[in-house]
Amino acid sequence: MEALFLKIFNMSITASWLALAVIAVRLIMKKAPKRIVVFMWAMVGIRLICPISLKSVFSMVPSTETIPENIIYTAKPSVHSGVPFINSALNPVIGEALAPDIHDSVTPARVLICIAFTVWLAGLAAMLLYYAISYFRLRHRICEAVPLRDNIWLCDHIDIPFVMGILKPRIFLPSDIKEEDMKYVISHEEAHLKRRDNLWKPLGFLLLAVYWFNPVLWVSYILFCRDIEFACDEKVIGGMSIKYRKAYSQVLINYSVSHKKASACPVAFCETGVKERILSVLRYKKPAYIIIASAVAVCAVLAAGFLTDPKHDLDKELSEFVENCIIEHHQKKYTGMPFSCADIEVLGTENDNDSITLYTWVLYTEYHQKGDMLVEDGVAHIPTVITVKKRSGGYSLAEYLEPRDGSFYVEDIREMFPWYLRSKAVDSQRYIQKQQKNCIKKAEEYFSVKHAQNPTKDIPQTSSVQKGSILTLDDVTELSEKGDKLSFGDFEDFLYTETGSGLYIRHYPIDEMFYLLIGGVNTETPLYIYLQANDPESSVIDIRRGDVRAFIDECRKRPLAQNLTYGYHVCPVDNTADNFKVMDKEYVFPEKYSLDDKMQVPCVRISSVSELKEFIKKMSRDMNFKMSYPDLPSFEKVCEEYTEDFFENTTLFLVYTFSGKSSDRYSVRYVRKTTGVLSIGLQETIYDLGNEVLQGWLACIGIPNDQLSDTDSVEASVVLRVNV
Repeated sequence: MEALFLKIFNMSITASWLALAVIAVRLIMKKAPKRIVVFMWAMVGIRLICPISLKSVFSMVPSTETIPENIIYTAKPSVHSGVPFINSALNPVIGEALAPDIHDSVTPARVLICIAFTVWLAGLAAMLLYYAISYFRLRHRICEAVPLRDNIWLCDHIDIPFVMGILKPRIFLPSDIKEEDMKYVISHEEAHLKRRDNLWKPLGFLLLAVYWFNPVLWVSYILFCRDIEFACDEKVIGGMSIKYRKAYSQVLINYSVSHKKASACPVAFCETGVKERILSVLRYKKPAYIIIASAVAVCAVLAAGFLTDPKHDLDKELSEFVENCIIEHHQKKYTGMPFSCADIEVLGTENDNDSITLYTWVLYTEYHQKGDMLVEDGVAHIPTVITVKKRSGGYSLAEYLEPRDGSFYVEDIREMFPWYLRSKAVDSQRYIQKQQKNCIKKAEEYFSVKHAQNPTKDIPQTSSVQKGSILTLDDVTELSEKGDKLSFGDFEDFLYTETGSGLYIRHYPIDEMFYLLIGGVNTETPLYIYLQANDPESSVIDIRRGDVRAFIDECRKRPLAQNLTYGYHVCPVDNTADNFKVMDKEYVFPEKYSLDDKMQVPCVRISSVSELKEFIKKMSRDMNFKMSYPDLPSFEKVCEEYTEDFFENTTLFLVYTFSGKSSDRYSVRYVRKTTGVLSIGLQETIYDLGNEVLQGWLACIGIPNDQLSDTDSVEASVVLRVNV
């Protein structure tokens, strides 16, 4: 409800910039052909109808989201009009008036928007009711009309000529119309029909009904109604003599009406601006080519500037500054030599006066050259919020935020990112492949060598290796007896790899089944000390608080798992969550699934384009393959990637699951195999935002064929749920 109203409100403001530009052009270019001016109004209609538009560097729209969607949740409500002095004037007042009370579950901004939504609905209903009453009253008045010829009818109960009808429009004339006036009136009304004004004017009124709260659009609608009349006058009198134009003007006077307001329907002969129209008719001169060309050029400028949205891409200067900040930030924890680089994926931006906040995924990588090969030394892939200040001659860093690791990770992302970006900020797999390629390209250009390893979605984060003896399970068991007194220092004598993602994280290899992870904000007090098993379920225990011996014995009974390389998409496909049964009926699964703590879900193996087409054919009755969200593609769009070339080296697995809210998101936690069994683990990120509407999802996971040679069955499960 709130999202719908905010979308309509923001679209209204965005269209208002274009409407104001058209009003200005209309005043300046009075001699421009009116048909071109009407086309400019059509662009305003396009802006009001289309919820999305192309992004362009030529865009002159200050902001497409004056009221951000997160205003009902944020602790400091503000607007982003794109005009600094407006932001400076309004935001202090808004921030104070709408600041949420920590004791209230509903924010003042949300209450205000709910009230505004109710008022908007009431206004919309009133406008539509007015239209319906006007229409049916007029229908009643013309019910006794009689045909004159073709689509021209005479009626006793009307005073002015007009056109009425959508699919089969008719021209209605007063019964007492003079014979000498008829040809002028009919020419005008037929011009309306040729220009399809009987369609455009009702459409304009319907748009006004939706955006009734915007005074700029009321002015625009009135001027639009006048301009379609001017355009028809021009079409009729173009090339005619002054005598004809005088007679035409006299007819306008004869049928002028006392009230001059623009009505919802119909398209009437002399409804609005009669005086201006008479002067325009009498003074009409065919516009020069230079005026026509200028008007067309202005249309092109308006289209490029106001039918497109501003791009969020960083300009070269800002991009270079931010990249240098990232490198400097990470080199404090890494060697930084001999070559380091960064790649930035911008999820969204916020501009506020002289500052810019960037919501990003940052990839930092270090490389060295070994012979003719390129080798990675250190990698960090972290969701990051960077705020910079605009200064004369450049930028300065205002704030650099990263989430803490471990149990703080999701909570920190919730604090750092707007709610509508959180699903992207927690999905580490979404951008990594593209970012890796960009970093490798930079390193190859620096060293002029080839990369030594193929990038995968499992990122090695090695920065340094400390020598020592190999940690054993007996060592782990013995050390676990110290409980919460365990520290980093207790593990200093063992071989470990220090990895980085903003914390001190050490990886201790033990054997092929087990390894130990220790992480903390410093090297004094660990946040966690995890003994991790390479089994199908990725079992883990914090050795300070669990029974380590029992954990080891239990894991030893399980098969050893091998992590596989994969790529994936997750697409929304229905709102029913009933396709468990549908897919079970259409396909035979080697595994069974049940709704328990570890929810096992249906999975389909696709090995060719023909099998994919067969799946789409079978399931299109129950799944909506065109369904998408702003942050997620449709399955139809994703399928464009799955060509014959794709299936030559890759097998596609389609996993169906569902969530209780459309705002929840799924990601792939792992893809592993044991003897004969392929295991796919999904992670569900549950947001406490959004409507509680069931949502079905299809996870599309591509796995290289050479890693599937010894697997004959598949199991897919939702293995982790994270509350955000």
